[in-house]
Amino acid sequence: MWSKAKTQTQFIQGQTYTCQRTIDSLVIDGLANEISWQKAAWSNDFVDIEGAKMPNPYLKTQVKMLWDDDYFYFYAKLEEPHIWAVLKQRDTVIYWDNDFELFIDPTNDTHNYYELELNALNTVWDLMLTKPYRDGGRAITALDIAGLKTAVYVEGTLNNASDIDTYWSVEAAIPWKVLLETVPQKQRVIEGKEMRINYSRVQWKTNIIDGRYVKKKQPELNWVWSPQRAVAMHEPEFWGRLYFSPETVGTEKKVHFDIESEQVRQLIYTIHRKQRQSLKTTGQFINSKEELLEPRTLLNNTLIDWTLEADQYWYHVKLIDPFDPEISWHIDETGRVWNDETEK
Repeated sequence: MWSKAKTQTQFIQGQTYTCQRTIDSLVIDGLANEISWQKAAWSNDFVDIEGAKMPNPYLKTQVKMLWDDDYFYFYAKLEEPHIWAVLKQRDTVIYWDNDFELFIDPTNDTHNYYELELNALNTVWDLMLTKPYRDGGRAITALDIAGLKTAVYVEGTLNNASDIDTYWSVEAAIPWKVLLETVPQKQRVIEGKEMRINYSRVQWKTNIIDGRYVKKKQPELNWVWSPQRAVAMHEPEFWGRLYFSPETVGTEKKVHFDIESEQVRQLIYTIHRKQRQSLKTTGQFINSKEELLEPRTLLNNTLIDWTLEADQYWYHVKLIDPFDPEISWHIDETGRVWNDETEK
């Protein structure tokens, strides 16, 4: 029997970053010498992908972000005493080397998101995911981001096992004309918008054999900006959030993150993950509300008002926003989340 007690929903809080506008032109050379980069704030140090239950990384990783009318920029600095890379062919699986990875969802609905991976040779793997793999998504690896600019700087010597290096850095400029390609025309406004984003650093432990770096037969380490709770980068609802500020870099940053909508999104994705697990284990979706949420679940001290339609092959949830009852949120078997505002 279900408890009559009310349950106030709690959620994992991902990282946030306020991305400000540039004040000078950026040369993509991996150095970040420009005034804009000097004024931009560093992110928090990267943590293990599984979060606080795992030890903190033993090497420091941070990232900065900027934007202008033409590009989204990031600059990452990766502490590393032994810098190596061997993959030179574009669109190979770059994370078989130590690498740095970007994941960005311009539509903020977990569909049609981009992944970019680079190693210390500045070899690129760029691809788009139609939706997460768990939802039957496909990776479009034939995608080459037109106008992409990337550069790597090495403070040390690449592939030289006889010395100790300091760090390597990655700088990139990604054109908005590509990032916004899947966004409806009427929604292609950057200023004041939030996007889902995360970064990952894949790190392999190595031995030095005959003067060469040789990977140990151990699983790779995954260090990220915003923890994913599991070794699973392709759960975009756990990525961090990026706010595109109208203010130029170096000015006082105002907090604009939509905390209320984020709570609703997290709640609705708990339902979706349960539905995906049910499909995986039983071959069908759950059609009982009580199996998905406790009947007296609260958000904003308000009982959740929601409806469920489901059969073996599909489901649809409609949830009234407890912060604004004029807005309804939706999710279905594809995993895409939307509300009445985004569909206008």
